[in-house]
Amino acid sequence: MAKKRSRWGQLEVGNIDAYDRPMVKRPGGYSTTLSGSSEIDGKEVLLPHVGDLTEGTFGTEKSRNPTIITNKNAKMLYSKTGKHLGKFRDYRAADQYSKALHEMQVKDDARKGRK
Repeated sequence: MAKKRSRWGQLEVGNIDAYDRPMVKRPGGYSTTLSGSSEIDGKEVLLPHVGDLTEGTFGTEKSRNPTIITNKNAKMLYSKTGKHLGKFRDYRAADQYSKALHEMQVKDDARKGRK
């Protein structure tokens, strides 16, 4: 079965619910969809940089110990779970999608009353 593509040069749709992300408080706010991409097997894979290493997952809103994780740990979790926010043709496409994802999350957070 073919994977859906998006207008952002996305080759494969992510398999993480962007609206069920753990929240990490930071000075001046919080992070839920902080992400970064890495070239893996010829594709630019967008990975969350918020996760729960005690669970060994990228986490959900119910995660008890979410933290900001390094790119190395994000790649390790991806290798273990296969979970990602999307696969793209190149870094630029992944970065554009990451910014759009952030804006979608800001709107959702406002709807939920988070500031």
